[in-house]
Amino acid sequence: PSAAMASDLTSLLPPHWKEEVTRWLEQDMPKWDVGGYVVGAERTHASLLGKSPGVLAGIPFATFVFTHLECEVEWLRDEGHVISEAE
Repeated sequence: PSAAMASDLTSLLPPHWKEEVTRWLEQDMPKWDVGGYVVGAERTHASLLGKSPGVLAGIPFATFVFTHLECEVEWLRDEGHVISEAE
């Protein structure tokens, strides 16, 4: 597969996946979120790290979750990127 083809695998997800994610989040946080109170409203930065070599997968899913929760996300690698020990 080409790099462009590997970078957008959203079509592989079931048609109702966004509704499912929304439902999961609503079930997980049905009421006031004490964690949000503890963390506060300040803008901050986080990094997602891997423990071992592998393939970066799930960007469409994770991006939707972050966006739904009103977080900004910037991916430094594309979907399907092979992660080596050197990274």
